[in-house]
Amino acid sequence: MGISLSSDEKVFVCVDEDSPFGGGDFPTTPDALSRVSRSWNLAGYAGKGLRGTFSVLSSDGSKLLYSTYLTQKTPAGEWASATPAAMGLVDPKGKEVYLLGQAYGAVPTTPDAFDRKPSNYPCRTKTYFMIVDWAHKFKIRYSSFLPPFLDMKDCHKHMGWYSDIRLLGNGKLVLTGTSISNDFQTTPQAVFPGPVSWTVPFISLLDMKEKKVLYASYGLPMKGGTYTPRISGVRNGCLVFAGVIGGNWLPVTPNAFSKVFNLGKPPGQNIPYDCYVASMPLEAPGVTRKGKSTWYKDQVPTLYVKADPKAGEKNFGFECWNAPPSSSGVLLVSRKTSSSPSNIFGARVYLDLSSGLWPFGMTTGPKGKASLTLPLPLAAKGLSFAAQALWANPAPYNRTRPLSATAALEVTVQ
Repeated sequence: MGISLSSDEKVFVCVDEDSPFGGGDFPTTPDALSRVSRSWNLAGYAGKGLRGTFSVLSSDGSKLLYSTYLTQKTPAGEWASATPAAMGLVDPKGKEVYLLGQAYGAVPTTPDAFDRKPSNYPCRTKTYFMIVDWAHKFKIRYSSFLPPFLDMKDCHKHMGWYSDIRLLGNGKLVLTGTSISNDFQTTPQAVFPGPVSWTVPFISLLDMKEKKVLYASYGLPMKGGTYTPRISGVRNGCLVFAGVIGGNWLPVTPNAFSKVFNLGKPPGQNIPYDCYVASMPLEAPGVTRKGKSTWYKDQVPTLYVKADPKAGEKNFGFECWNAPPSSSGVLLVSRKTSSSPSNIFGARVYLDLSSGLWPFGMTTGPKGKASLTLPLPLAAKGLSFAAQALWANPAPYNRTRPLSATAALEVTVQ
């Protein structure tokens, strides 16, 4: 669920109406998206109704300005439902709001969506993100499913779910969630890449315009038993989040407010719980992305550093995702980036070509990934350079665009 207050003190509320008895007593307004309480029933959970709801109330709570079920009938004749986990305001007055949650069935997506494909698994559930203009018949401005590594393959075993979200501007989103499997795909520079043994938080940084994952990591190097991490804020490139932990395995820092786990048990619970707060960097220190990727087919080649660029780091290097599979490419290293890109066989190159180029060959595997290790000597501290990967496109895509490319990375050795 979620609740927000606009600058003119309207109250926005989204709730997951979860009822085994059919529900239907939720009040809706005449202009609602849906006034029908029909729900999506999960396979294996007979009679368990899942209905998302959204409401706007006056500042004193005396008037229902807008209220609707988040259920719709699809062209295929089935009912789809979106159960919200979090909500926020796109603008201070709340003209547009964003919703995050689980989609049950084929909810509508917009042409510019990050991912338009609904789940193919029996439960038909997948995480969605949506921006809507509620005052104009809940008009959808943007709607997308989110990365498929959070698809529910089994009705009884969640791979993971998102619990909170923040809009960072320029199409970027930061999200937190919980995973109970090792299927969450972390990026190379993840603070904690896993594997995990139990319920562990994770964080993701997505570029919705470029349709790529900029950063993904498990939240904390612990055994598990942490739930529903919520975002407190983003400060100086670091995500501050908080949640609940069910064991004495939080790796506390020396400056922690409390280093003692509370062994108390909530009423009706057999497991002890405590709360935690943590701060983690969203990307490697000293690394800045420049420019945009030149797409291959419907994929966005993305370049990552393999480790933080620290002087003396033997495992430093670069890893590329979503490049053309089984393809030859080159990692170009330059002294700096350029303010305006050069066009090389259809690919945008953001490196300053006049400052010198050092090429390193790379080859992708069948899944479009490639890796290159470039150790950083101790004397490299303070050194700045830029890197970008280019790839040969296979036929028939090479007829119109011979090359695809990642965005560039500016690196300053720490």
